[in-house]
Amino acid sequence: MENNIKKSIYNNIDYNTYENIRKLFYRTGAGLCIVDNVFTFNNPILGFSITSLAIFLNTYALIMNYSGKKYSTKDIIEIKKLYNEFLKNYKELNSAFDLNDPIQIYTMYEYLLNNGYLSINKSHVFDNIEPRDIIPILGANVMTGKSVCRHNAANFNDILRECGIESSILTVCSRTPQVSVSFINEEDSIKFLEYYRNLLNNYGDNNETQESIINILMNANESGIKIDIDTTSKKENIFYETTGNHAITFAHKDGINYFMDPTQKRIYNIRDDNKTLYDKIGESGIIPFSLIANKKEFKLMREKINSKFPVLSEEEINSFKTNTLDVCKGNLDILESFYNDNKEIYGEINDKILNIKPRGKLVKKVLH
Repeated sequence: MENNIKKSIYNNIDYNTYENIRKLFYRTGAGLCIVDNVFTFNNPILGFSITSLAIFLNTYALIMNYSGKKYSTKDIIEIKKLYNEFLKNYKELNSAFDLNDPIQIYTMYEYLLNNGYLSINKSHVFDNIEPRDIIPILGANVMTGKSVCRHNAANFNDILRECGIESSILTVCSRTPQVSVSFINEEDSIKFLEYYRNLLNNYGDNNETQESIINILMNANESGIKIDIDTTSKKENIFYETTGNHAITFAHKDGINYFMDPTQKRIYNIRDDNKTLYDKIGESGIIPFSLIANKKEFKLMREKINSKFPVLSEEEINSFKTNTLDVCKGNLDILESFYNDNKEIYGEINDKILNIKPRGKLVKKVLH
């Protein structure tokens, strides 16, 4: 009965109201502690009563912060419903193209993400300013047109699961690349400067709002600018090595493991140590414990990784990617129709998410 009453209350208030109540309990409890220390020295009975009330309020504020009740508020439920409708529609699109392998699904997802088909106003940028990191709807941030690795990895993870593929978000320590670049000729050097200038106009010159240097160089290379790229990686500090600073999506299907990074547009292999990821660019980093996956989910994921299941060869990956990209580019009318059918959902999700007041900066600093 009591739980039903609480559930009814949570279902009729929004997330901001819930957070305001939690903060009120915490601040009132802290204030009562000050009152107790300053004004009740000669009245132990009153002091005990005030201390007990302060402990109760602070404890309840902690319970409110770490319980899942905040995800049962009215607006979060509405966002979940809209987000689930989007996932259902995406599954239908995936089925229309008969994409079954995770690499095929990844390739189309990467194409749709970067061309704005999954976002409001058909626009998407890498942006970590005031993110709304609500764990059950982490992937819904993509619909706002501004997201970073944890949002993209979560969105892709939700899509894979909707398609019946075992998957999880995986945090990694993405090591800082040290890049040596040389141009084939002066003409290519001038082309790259123009390319990079256009990129800054679109993304800004802040490190948090533009693609990684590796991504910039690889994309420039693919666009026909001839660049010799030599990369190595240096170790990050012990905090990032332990907790991770980047999020990717891990999947397992038909006895094969997949390590896919929709943010950096990379698909990884794993070394014999079962923790170091790499691709044709070089070593990416290590897999620490996960900040996002729950304990049960992460345990199952680690078992799959530690069992040394094989991964696809580079030739197989490239074949899947090339064929899937041809499918996407050859069916732009269907993709346009998908966007038009879902843009109202994107708009509603965007409005509801941006109405949520952003919280602290911890996740922002760790998983950018």
